[in-house]
Amino acid sequence: MAAKSMKATQSSSALKIAASMTLKDATRGTAVSKDLSMLRLPSGAAIPGDQTTRSGTGLDATRIRASVMTVLEDEQDTSGQGRHLARLADKVDGIGAILEGEAQAHRQQSALVEELHEDQMKRLDEISFEINGAIADLTVYMDDFIQSSRGLLEGTFAGLNSDLRQRIDGLLPRLRELEGRHQAVTAGLEAERAARARETTEFLVPLREQIEKVASDLEREQKVREKRNAELQEKMEQAVASLDAALDTEIDARAQRVTATAKEWQHDQDQLARRQDKLEQGLEALGSQLVQETNLEKEQRMGAQDPIVEALASFIQKFQANAHEQSHLGK
Repeated sequence: MAAKSMKATQSSSALKIAASMTLKDATRGTAVSKDLSMLRLPSGAAIPGDQTTRSGTGLDATRIRASVMTVLEDEQDTSGQGRHLARLADKVDGIGAILEGEAQAHRQQSALVEELHEDQMKRLDEISFEINGAIADLTVYMDDFIQSSRGLLEGTFAGLNSDLRQRIDGLLPRLRELEGRHQAVTAGLEAERAARARETTEFLVPLREQIEKVASDLEREQKVREKRNAELQEKMEQAVASLDAALDTEIDARAQRVTATAKEWQHDQDQLARRQDKLEQGLEALGSQLVQETNLEKEQRMGAQDPIVEALASFIQKFQANAHEQSHLGK
């Protein structure tokens, strides 16, 4: 497995190298095409080997040189242009050699890529062969495992079935004993049921008579209750009627009281509004008076403080002058 992974790594590395060289060849071909497009010939002159450059199959240097010489012969009067065309011919010779080398490298890279492709296909065939062999081995193993498992299951089932039959045979006497006990219990239950039915009949006859007597008493009591309920219902209706009348009277009285209270409340509101207006007017007048008094007091204080400030300033100036003189005398 390590050898196979190493071969796969080498193949992928070779493919990467071939792809990078192919990209380099394409880049070089593009650069050469740009060089050819930059060459400027006089009017009427053509670039030799232009079709060969587009196809990428190389240039014929001799044919290019002959074409350039033909152009030179046609332009004998312009010596400067002839020299320029000669230099261009030398450049074209170099470009033809470069393109031929690039084409050769491209063919080598194509052969290398083809070889790598064939190698990869061969590796894939080998891997497919190995996978088919592994699948065949796995199929054989699964068949063997199924056969062995089937035999094991059949043997286990036979052993468990035999064990179950032995246990059932051992439990049969116990089952027969339980069946006999069941029959005895069933017979006892039947006898008990008959005795209970007889006792129930003897007990139910006087009980039924008592129930009938209680039912007649209950019916008579129910009639008395219905009569009393009718009387109570009549009294209740009379009480409800009197209560409704009292409620109507109370509602009228409450309505009159609410109306009177509303009038009193409105009167109080008017009085409070008048008091509020008077209070606001008094507060406004008091505020104006306080402002006037404050301004007057401010003016009085400022008039009294100005002489004091002037006296202090004069004292400070005199003190500073005296200190200055004493400092000069001390020196």
